[in-house]
Amino acid sequence: MTTELNWPSHDIVNSHDDPFLFEIVEFLVKVRAVEPDVTASIQAAIPEGAAPHGLRYRLKHWQSLKRKAEGVIAMNPYAFDGLASIAEIARAALRKIDDILRYSVLSTSHDDVSVHASLFLEQVHSDGMSVVSILNSYHEGSRYKGLHAILSLQHRFDLDIDCEVQFHSPESIDAYVCTHEIYEELRTTEGLEERQAFHDIIAARYQLVDDIMVDGNIFPIPITNRTLRRPLE
Repeated sequence: MTTELNWPSHDIVNSHDDPFLFEIVEFLVKVRAVEPDVTASIQAAIPEGAAPHGLRYRLKHWQSLKRKAEGVIAMNPYAFDGLASIAEIARAALRKIDDILRYSVLSTSHDDVSVHASLFLEQVHSDGMSVVSILNSYHEGSRYKGLHAILSLQHRFDLDIDCEVQFHSPESIDAYVCTHEIYEELRTTEGLEERQAFHDIIAARYQLVDDIMVDGNIFPIPITNRTLRRPLE
């Protein structure tokens, strides 16, 4: 069961009132139709010693998705040159978002996160999902510490989007919970000094989370190292 609130009906949202939002809603309707099958495959791939976490948040709210799609366009407006309508622009932006569906796998031990991630990715690959990327931010100087994978749903579920799977331990989940509201402040604050201050608070909390050894040899594709650094502008 998902947690969309105030879901806009087709009587309220139409191409005359807000064609951009209409495309967001139409797209989410398609995603919701296959979400139970995607979720079943994700859960079946979770290895022994780990469990799903936060399933009620697996489908992005339409309000959040609209904001993110608008942000994608604002960051690189030239990528949408040549598209003839707002509907086409909305659909193109949605294809660039990889966490419309997002899942978390929780290991009972922090030391098992990397191994559980590799076992999980091996299983979903066998089930027909392509592993697009593996992002590792367990690095010195990174504000956030995490291990994320991006999976393509196109061939397995005939859905032209990617989904995100995060791999956590009780320690990293606790750090996430403690810093989430501060991250939201960082995300929406424009002043550089304030953003740097929020960054430093988050980074200090994540410094309490031990780094994990991520062995690239046990993963199906090369790992991309990602460092979320202090805002400089």
